[in-house]
This record gives sequence, C-alpha cells and structure tokens, in this order.
Amino acid sequence: MSGVLLRATLRQHWRPTLYWSAGLALLGLYVIAVIPDQDALDNYVSLVASMPQPILDAIGAGDTLLLRTPEGFIQYGFATWAQLMLAVYGLLAGLNLCANEEEAGILDVLLSLPLSRRRLLLERFIAFALLTLLITLLSALGLVLGSGATEFTLAPAALFATALNLVPGTLLVMAFTALMAAALRRHMLATGIAVFFVIGSYFLDFIASAISEGPLNQLGRLSFYRWSSDGIAPGSFLPTENLALLLGVTLVLLVGALWFFDRRDIGL
Repeated sequence: MSGVLLRATLRQHWRPTLYWSAGLALLGLYVIAVIPDQDALDNYVSLVASMPQPILDAIGAGDTLLLRTPEGFIQYGFATWAQLMLAVYGLLAGLNLCANEEEAGILDVLLSLPLSRRRLLLERFIAFALLTLLITLLSALGLVLGSGATEFTLAPAALFATALNLVPGTLLVMAFTALMAAALRRHMLATGIAVFFVIGSYFLDFIASAISEGPLNQLGRLSFYRWSSDGIAPGSFLPTENLALLLGVTLVLLVGALWFFDRRDIGL
C-alpha cells in the first residue's frame, strides 16, 4: 500500500475537517462556559435533580453525584452530544469512501487506474480515521483552552481522554456505512439504512436508559452509543471491554465492506 490515495484523501478533506473541529471545540467551550465555578455547577445539578429519575437516566444524567464534578459535567454536556455529531461525520465519511463517486458515475474511471478496490477502500478508511482523530484532538484543545476561563483545575489529560473516547464509535458508524454502500447498489437506500442505524442507536439507548432493568434495558446494549458512553469514569479512557467491542465490530464491518466491494459490479 503506497499511501497515494491516503494522502490525496487527506488533502481533499482537510478543510471540512477544520470546520467539524471548530464546531466541536465551540461546543466544548460552551459547556465549560456555563460552569465558571462550583456554585454555578451546584445550582445546575440541583435543578437537574428535581426531574423524575427515568428522565434523568434517559438523558444520561442519572448519577447527579458525578455531575457535581467538572469532569463529570463535561462528560455529560460535551461527550454525549459530540458523539452524536461525530456519528453524522462518520456516516458522511463512510459514503465518501466509494458510494458518492459511484452515484456520480465516475468510480469506474478511478478504478481504471492500476489500483485494487480493496486498496481504494482501505486507504480512504485509514485517511478518514486519521481525520476523525484530528477532529477529536482539536476539539480537546478547545476544551483545554476554555478551561482557563473557569475556577476549576482541569487536567488536560482528562479533557483529551474525554475527546478521544469519541473515536471508536465514529469509526464503527463509518465502517457500517461503508458496508451498506458496498453491499447495496442504491445510494439512497444505503444512506437511509445508515441514517436509521445512527438515529436508531441513539433512541434505543435513550429509551433503554429510562428503564432501570428488564429486557428493554438490555436492548440498549445493541446500541453503539451505549458502548461509547457507558461505564466511563469522568476524565478517563473507555473501559477495555467497550473499546475492544467497538473496534472488533468495526473490523468485522470493514472486512465485510471490503468483501462486498471487491466482488460486485460497479454502478455506472
């Protein structure tokens, strides 16, 4: 693998990457700006604690003790919504691996060059994975810069860990979208399924979290969103179990995408 396609993809998509990074950095700055001191944080937690417990569980604020720490509040206020935003990025990146060019009728021209289909898909996936990593690092930098406006002492390592935890879930969405695009010839159908996957995962976790126990609660384990956020100590990296599962499923989906893309006819 020469990396020519990887470098070309990085050059082509670096500008949108900066826009996504700026958006997430602004989200982080906003989250930090609303907690300038412990009194403001305590007032917010008191307000949240007055809500019914099922609603608190559904919005990821069930443990109000964690919200009383700045790291816990950032985990709730930033990571929860940033993961959903990056899932959208993963979906768009997955379509950019091959589906968009096939829809435009120019993929056959690209594949007429001396390169394999697997190399095309794999190098582009790696490129977008690196861009995803860059987005999270720049958004973490925004968190670090914003932390200077508060009275809290926030460790930069904890803020970077919160941001980097968003990468595995994003890669999973990207691989799932690539699989749908490679297995299905209809661009709109593949896009619709990927959108349903992202939205369905979010609401599945949302509904399951509102139920403390029972079969419906266990259904939440089918959501990638659950594994991207559940069991994380504020300011810490994803638990090994969560990370292994997310990356393992991503690898399986990517292998499936490579298999389908290598064996089917390209739409003209």
